[in-house]
Amino acid sequence: MKPMHNLLKRQIKKYFGDSFSFTSKCEEFIDAVNSAYIQSDIDRRMLERSLDLSSQELLQANSEMRNLISLLNATIESTADGILVADLDGHIVSFNNKFLEMWRIPRSLAESGDDAKALAVTMEQLKDPDGFLKRVKELYAELEVESCDILEFRDGRVFERYSQPQKIEGRSIGRVWSFRDVTARRRTEKALVESEKKYRKLVSNAPVGVYKTSLNGEFIFANDALANMLEFRSAEELMAGSVLPIYKNLKDRDILIEELKKRGRVESFDVELVTRGRNVRNVLLNATLERKTGISGMVIDVTERRRAENALRESEEKYRSLVHSTEDSIYLVDREYRYLFMNERHVARMGFSGDEYLGRSFGEFHSPENTKWFIEKAGEVFSTGKSVQHEHTSTNHGGCFLLTLSPVKKPDGMIVAVTVISKDISRIKAMEAKLRTLSLTDELTGLYNRRGFFTLSEQLLKQARRQKTGILVVYVDVDHLKEINDKWGHREGDIALIHAADVLRGTFRESDIIARIGGDEFVVLAMETAKAGAEKLENRLQSILDTYNVKNPRYELSLSTGVAYCAPECLYSVDELLIQGDQLMYEQKKVKQVSGSST
Repeated sequence: MKPMHNLLKRQIKKYFGDSFSFTSKCEEFIDAVNSAYIQSDIDRRMLERSLDLSSQELLQANSEMRNLISLLNATIESTADGILVADLDGHIVSFNNKFLEMWRIPRSLAESGDDAKALAVTMEQLKDPDGFLKRVKELYAELEVESCDILEFRDGRVFERYSQPQKIEGRSIGRVWSFRDVTARRRTEKALVESEKKYRKLVSNAPVGVYKTSLNGEFIFANDALANMLEFRSAEELMAGSVLPIYKNLKDRDILIEELKKRGRVESFDVELVTRGRNVRNVLLNATLERKTGISGMVIDVTERRRAENALRESEEKYRSLVHSTEDSIYLVDREYRYLFMNERHVARMGFSGDEYLGRSFGEFHSPENTKWFIEKAGEVFSTGKSVQHEHTSTNHGGCFLLTLSPVKKPDGMIVAVTVISKDISRIKAMEAKLRTLSLTDELTGLYNRRGFFTLSEQLLKQARRQKTGILVVYVDVDHLKEINDKWGHREGDIALIHAADVLRGTFRESDIIARIGGDEFVVLAMETAKAGAEKLENRLQSILDTYNVKNPRYELSLSTGVAYCAPECLYSVDELLIQGDQLMYEQKKVKQVSGSST
């Protein structure tokens, strides 16, 4: 008889005591079980060596990820928002320095694990702590809900609070909280409302030129603002002459007269006027034909704006070749979120030809949802003058993009546009997803591995207790795997494990956690309202297994199962349920060995 496996020794001692003696037939049975334990260890070591090779590949991938992780960490720490991550029980998991600064929480307290004390520090700062706590409880009761609301502090500060679920593989594992200090913005908004009447009065008295002339060009009236614009000493001096010498090109006036005769009114007529000092001013004329006897209207000087536009156009030319050579998308929008420029990369991505996009708004080519977040981010740049970054998954082109929005300023500091650089980070995101999947998935069967099972099972157990629902743990062992390996080879043994995984997938729901935790051992964790559901599941499993064996007669695939049920009021841990399921599974396996039957 081979040396007995330590785990088998403990099981025999546990159930039969130290003085148990074996009959010859019993020795054969014990030897078979012992061989299965030994083979399980061999399979486990082979898997560990395979995982070691996978770890080397992961290390190589991690090298490529470090720069991105560093960038993401720097972004989180450099953001103007305070960020807090908490698990489903409300315990602090992570935070940035801005969060501690905004909420005035000592780092030692945040890192101490005393969440109750940290919560007390925040509550005592708020005007409505009860409402704050009530909303937190509501959000934890509805895990999928996203939220945005306002928090008012006793010292006058105002925060915007954002919250959304944190998910892994589609399952909520906590909440992410983001806090933005909008105190200054609220004060500004209040000040703007209070000064609205004064502001309107100021706009109405803005220094625009106002005039009235006859059809033959004689001035009837001109205000001082127009006289100053054209460098005359007074309105009287301006009106002493004719309007005709003021036009740089008299044909422009002829065109204006013709348009007025046709329509009666012309707005924003673009023309160049000559000042008394022989300087040229770019102006927009608004004119109305009055009873076909005269012309009245306003003159708006746009000379400085035109110069700024020309300067911006010249600057664009200097950097055009650099911008067009990059693989990143680059584009420019003004304060109305209209396109001023796109590099060739973005033109191709949008499917444009030539400059057809110029002057057209962002919202014309994007969904309302995408337009909303873009205006929010670009508006933040216009209001703060600081660059912002935003990670976006494109619904039009697929892939993930990191957008950096930066202000374009005039020499006097005025922000006239926003530059957007969109970098395709789809490959990096795919690598992240691959790494996350490899760490939680069994390579052979595609089910969760041991790590994946324990990562997700605690969350499911907590969810079941919140919902007052029972939990089933089904412990499954593939019978006769050693015989399959010995007779048909280890490749066939792997196929048998894959088929066993398929049978389990067909038996249980997508919401249940199915994992391979050992060589020939599987476990399933499922929410079930009553213990009676366990028998139904076992019957369904046996039915699917029987169907499989009819279609695959080469050898019989047999599974031993042990089902442990935890009622809503019980306090068993996942480990305790696994021990119960393991014991029940081995009891069934012993019955099979004794009776010589299989299920």
